[in-house]
Amino acid sequence: MMRLHERVRRLPQITIAKVRGPARGGGAELLTAMDLRFASLERAGLAQNEAAGAQTRDGGAAPGGHLRRTPVAASKYPPPAGPGPRPGWYRRVLVVPPPEDHAGTVERNELAGFLRRRRALLQPGNVGLPAGGRRRTPGLRRFEVAQLAGMSPDYYARIEQGRGPQPSVAVLTALARALRLTFDERDHLFRLAGHPAPPLAGGDEHVGRGLLRLLDGLAGLPAMVASDLNVVLAQNPMADALLGEQTRFRGLARSCTYRWFTGPDLRGRYPAEDHEHESRAQVADLRATLAARPADPVAVKLVGALRAKSEEFARLWDRHDVAVRRSDRKRVLHPAVGLVELDFDVLATARADQRLIVYSPAPGTAAVSQLELLAVLGQEQFTP
Repeated sequence: MMRLHERVRRLPQITIAKVRGPARGGGAELLTAMDLRFASLERAGLAQNEAAGAQTRDGGAAPGGHLRRTPVAASKYPPPAGPGPRPGWYRRVLVVPPPEDHAGTVERNELAGFLRRRRALLQPGNVGLPAGGRRRTPGLRRFEVAQLAGMSPDYYARIEQGRGPQPSVAVLTALARALRLTFDERDHLFRLAGHPAPPLAGGDEHVGRGLLRLLDGLAGLPAMVASDLNVVLAQNPMADALLGEQTRFRGLARSCTYRWFTGPDLRGRYPAEDHEHESRAQVADLRATLAARPADPVAVKLVGALRAKSEEFARLWDRHDVAVRRSDRKRVLHPAVGLVELDFDVLATARADQRLIVYSPAPGTAAVSQLELLAVLGQEQFTP
């Protein structure tokens, strides 16, 4: 048995259990279990019997032996019928654990080099950051990328140095936006990190660098990029100051439409007399999206959840109103500057499932000075 250990120590993980056969008058007992590493079953001289879940090394179970798929913790089994081998006889049993859904291999060196190169190609002005003093190396600093991606500078540094854990899909999505990657570059980033590239069908949430650059350029106006399911994908500082951070939610709550009909927080930012109009506009826009993508599971799930949780949504949905929301007038209640009345415009983008939304004041109105004050206050006095 010791020689077997030495033969397979460096090979992919599977489990070897040493099982004692039934002795005279006694039951079978699982004595020991060890996790070893195998590169292939052939090199270890073992073969998997998928029907039984285990098989002896010589190709067959011993008479009276007790073979079953089992956890690798010590346990006892009832004695099987029939004669068994003499006491002290052992057989080595291959117990294959159930398959797990592991992500692919991380190409750490390639991933680190790619991130460093993309960072070096960006200047602070490209992402809306001040240039600051002289830089010894070209491009953004690591902490600036981490700030744009909303993650710890130390965590990003470990990824760029090739010594961090496998980045999650959420982390990669944030990095792709922070580094202003194209779709091809975004897909390459995902593959280097051991994840499949996101689909390009409806519902893809990657925001292109041109759209992010345009968002950064609208420094004096609240602006955001949202999906056609009303999920905010990116927003500028003025939108943060006016509406609060809208990209921090998870699950169905990422959709502003879902939060509008299932909780009071979002409605609290608008006057009560505007609620009915806002509800109808959101439902009609969501129906237009579902009509364009009837097989989209995310859209179908969103509508189903809203019908189940909100009587108001169910009532409006049954009206079958449909209209893509392209412009409107919105009044926003802000705790620091009061009621702000703004034009709400949805600008067309190259992606049918993404929209650039801009809030702008009419010339000569009080909203002009209110936005100027918001630009100074930022998010300091905003309470969601």
